[in-house]
This record gives sequence, structure tokens and C-alpha cells, in this order.
Amino acid sequence: MKILLSLPLLLPLVTAQLPTPQACHDIHHFLARGTDESYPSFLGYLVDGVCSPILNAEVPDGTSCGYQDIIYPATFHEYCDSVLQGSTYAKAALKEYADRCPGSKTVLVGWSQGAQVLGDALAGGGGHMPIVECEMAKSLPISSESPAAKQIKAIVFFGDTRHVKGEPYNAGSGASFNGVAPRTSEMLANLKKYSDVMQSYCNFGDPYCATLSQPDANNTAQHEPDAYKEKHMEDAIGFVRRQIAIEYNT
Repeated sequence: MKILLSLPLLLPLVTAQLPTPQACHDIHHFLARGTDESYPSFLGYLVDGVCSPILNAEVPDGTSCGYQDIIYPATFHEYCDSVLQGSTYAKAALKEYADRCPGSKTVLVGWSQGAQVLGDALAGGGGHMPIVECEMAKSLPISSESPAAKQIKAIVFFGDTRHVKGEPYNAGSGASFNGVAPRTSEMLANLKKYSDVMQSYCNFGDPYCATLSQPDANNTAQHEPDAYKEKHMEDAIGFVRRQIAIEYNT
């Protein structure tokens, strides 16, 4: 079973809507799609891999499992505003859900711009974005001591534009490269609080998360959903399963 409500896109930030309350689940995913992708993008495969065995009674005790999307424009031409709206929405959604569903385990999953959205929600955002030459207003992260942060049991990023080489949660052939807008030392310090529950996949040849590995910025083959799905989805599903600590019967 998937929990997906149809919500309108965010209006400009000054009139941004609040998250619509979603059903509480024992395991609840927050999905942040990439640029110009439809909801929930290929991230739904991860939810299926985690939730299907649970909902097909391969996990005992009637555990519930579902997801909701981070609602934001995910546009390229207004990239900075799009990311800021997304991270603002994500912080509000995480807080609202934690306050209402304190017994849940949450999983955060983002691809490309969506990975930056969730990363900015956890680590703080702002600064110059060379992808589109825009300046993003500084934004603060959620507190790592908040109920929302304490619910997070797994974080999975694919093709994160703020990727930074050498971090302990990096995975994939592009792990030793920086992205187009690497996180600052302050952002990294905030994100490292989640190191034990995080996996960030980056492919060699992805111009957005491993910029210097791909001299042709227009060659995005290693950034596309199929590249991440085929190379890393099985591993990502296994990582989330281990993190949520549910005994699967398969």
C-alpha cells in the first residue's frame, strides 16, 4: 500500500502551504524527487522494496509502512527558489509528522535536487549555486535533538548536488569527488550528526555529484534515474531494511 495524496505545488515562498497531514505508519518514508521528475520518481522502487514484504505479511506483528512526497516545484530555471521551498516544506513536514506520529521510524530519500532539498533541511542551506548561477538565501537546519530528527532511522541520497568527497556515508564510484555545490564546513558538521544512518550514492561520470569525473556537463547518463536504480537500488533497499531493524522473513 502506498500513501500518496494529491497536493498542489507550492506557491512562492511568502505564501507557501503547510504540509497536509498524512497517515501514521510504523515505517514512513519522505521522498524528494529530482528536477522535472513526476512524483515519486524512481524513489518509489525503494519504498516498494522496503514496504512490500511488510505489507505482504512477510514481517510479523502487522507493521505498517508507507510514504509521502516532499511537495516542491523541482524546477531547473528557478533552482534556488525551488530548493529553498523544498527544504522549507521538508522541515515543516518532518516536524508535523513527528509531533503527530511519535512512534514512527522515518526514512528520508532524495535524488539530485531532491537530495539537496533534504540535505539542506538537515544541514542548512544557502550560498552560490553554479548550476544556474543563482544565490540561495541562508536557511537553518532542523535541530538534531528535535523529535523529528530522532525519528530518522535512514537517509538515502542519489546524485546529491552538494556531495563532498571523502565523507564516511559516501558510496559508489563517485565517492571521491565533489558535487557542483559542495557543502560548507558548517553544513558538513551538521550533516555528520546523521552519519550512522546515512548513505549517499554518487556515480563516476555524474556531472552533478562528481563534477570533475565528467568534463562534459551535458553528459548526464550517469545521473539519470536508470543509472542509480540499476547500480544502487538493491543496496539502498538493503541499507534501509537494516537501519529500520525489522526482522524480514525472506
